[in-house]
Amino acid sequence: SEGPSRREFLGFTLAVLPVSAAFADAKSVDTMEAARAIYGSAIFKLQGKSTADIANAKDTFKSFVADATRFVDPTAQALTDLSNDIIAAAEKGDAAAAQTALSEFVTIGNLEDLDNIPGRGTADQKQKK
Repeated sequence: SEGPSRREFLGFTLAVLPVSAAFADAKSVDTMEAARAIYGSAIFKLQGKSTADIANAKDTFKSFVADATRFVDPTAQALTDLSNDIIAAAEKGDAAAAQTALSEFVTIGNLEDLDNIPGRGTADQKQKK
């Protein structure tokens, strides 16, 4: 018989699978911090804005969850669900529901306006040079 049997191959595949799954979500800390500064600050600033502004930020929410959290992070799913609720409420024109869900998103995501913190935000000119 040439090569491993199906049983041997399956055993090897199952043994390696957890390791490869761990590397599948290997985002750098720099990538996550940049996403938090760019997208997180933008989401934070949506508090008090119109439902049209919130609805237009649909991709910002997706980018934040995709780039600022790890796939295995339990908050990633909660933030995804909340962002869907926020956008749905905004598209319906329900400002109260959108702002309530947005407030919860900001709390769970631990968001702040990083643009006003020297060296952290995207508006910091020293960082851009």
